[in-house]
Amino acid sequence: MPLLKYLRLMDTMARMALRADASRYFLGYLWWLLEPLLFVAVFYVVFELVLETGRGDFLVFLMCGKLAFIWFSKSVNQASNSIPANKGLIGRINVTKTLFPLSVIHEGVYRQMAVFLLLFCFLFARGLSPDATWLFLVPIILVNYLMIVACSFVGACLVCVVRDFSMVIS
Repeated sequence: MPLLKYLRLMDTMARMALRADASRYFLGYLWWLLEPLLFVAVFYVVFELVLETGRGDFLVFLMCGKLAFIWFSKSVNQASNSIPANKGLIGRINVTKTLFPLSVIHEGVYRQMAVFLLLFCFLFARGLSPDATWLFLVPIILVNYLMIVACSFVGACLVCVVRDFSMVIS
């Protein structure tokens, strides 16, 4: 399959999965933002309110770290299980098996773009205006994306060989 068709198919699969996921719930696309914010809220309540760590801008630190980690962990977990989840389709058509983890990763990128937009709006509202140091985010996000792809491929191979690895990865 030519690279351009492969990329289009991957993008189409990711977009269709996002639409299907959004139509499954009443709040739909809003869950893309609510789920990570609920994770952050739990950590904020525990560490800032209950334990009273009082370390200044803890919420900013927490959001920057936790939102990036959620992207990594959810993408790797879902992409690792994508080949066994699509075994019926894989048995019917001849397609490169890397298509399934990559489409799940691409789906996570779309969700994370909305989350990062929310994060940037939050940072701007807290008085942290963009400057030249924000340009370092581009290579950091690219490295995170490459780590997600690498870990997802390794995870997908391991899960295909021994299904029990899906429990270890999650």
